[in-house]
Amino acid sequence: MSQQTDLQRQAAQWLVLLSSDDEAERVRAEQDFQHWKQTSPEHAQAAAGMERLLASLRDMREEPASEQRLHRLIDNEIRHTRQQRRSARLGTALGICLVLMIPAWLSWQQRPGLWLLADLDTPIGQWQDTRLADGSRLTLAGGSAVNVHFSATGREVELLRGEIRVEVAADAQRPFKVVTREGSIRALGTRFMVDKQAGATTLSMLESRVLARASQAQDQGLVVSAGQQVRIHQNGLGEVHNIDAQILDQAWQQHRLIARGLPLPDVLSQLERQYAGVLSFDHRALAHIQVFAALPLDNPQRALQLLETTLPIKITRLTPWLIRVQPQEP
Repeated sequence: MSQQTDLQRQAAQWLVLLSSDDEAERVRAEQDFQHWKQTSPEHAQAAAGMERLLASLRDMREEPASEQRLHRLIDNEIRHTRQQRRSARLGTALGICLVLMIPAWLSWQQRPGLWLLADLDTPIGQWQDTRLADGSRLTLAGGSAVNVHFSATGREVELLRGEIRVEVAADAQRPFKVVTREGSIRALGTRFMVDKQAGATTLSMLESRVLARASQAQDQGLVVSAGQQVRIHQNGLGEVHNIDAQILDQAWQQHRLIARGLPLPDVLSQLERQYAGVLSFDHRALAHIQVFAALPLDNPQRALQLLETTLPIKITRLTPWLIRVQPQEP
């Protein structure tokens, strides 16, 4: 997860706590939140974005409802709590609105207009298999988006976000390339996976070979063969690692994550991409915990249950869209 996205999610979590209908809890949360905002300019900026969202919800409360569903929810909540103090009613109503708006807000943060206009994209948690015009097979993991550019001289798939599995149909006259912000991967007839992450692209070779190049490097690139994996950054390539291509390919087709000693934050980052909400965790606090498991990526709630039963962690489900993962207290 990128630093900016992490800060946005922390701010969202704070404002859910601030909308509690318990006055004492709101006062404590407000004090802690003010301290959090002041710890860095980045925290202040992330908090400002969520506070603008909260202000918009207050405005929506006072205006004729352009969002009829939210208006009905607010009115129902006010009628239900009419005997309570006005401040408690307003806090509850805004809390409901905020909880409802968080998934949409996060979706917009993670899927700006460029991705919404992609040639192919998939909702979170849903895989999609597509046969391209040249006969190549392209599978998108949940929450992925690509543009497809085919011409008489070349074939190019632009990975905007997420992860794809490619089976390239041979065509010697038209090279096949997968491109991301970080670099490009060129093949003729081969099978491989490409994972677009924050600041890097991971290439996993399942069959044959490709030529991988960083977008801002001056060298000729690197040939990556079956059973190898490499991370591509804009200014160069990382170290090549060996992988079990068969197991990785089987896991992909079954929508599973095979973790063999992966740090828990890496696993949570993978699950987070398939979770339509806020999955909050501290990378440093959990970095020492290793995961050995096969987890269902298309069912992150089930995956978290499996982790909770086998690891020294505490999982708190604050709302259906807000989950916090912490190390267990000794």
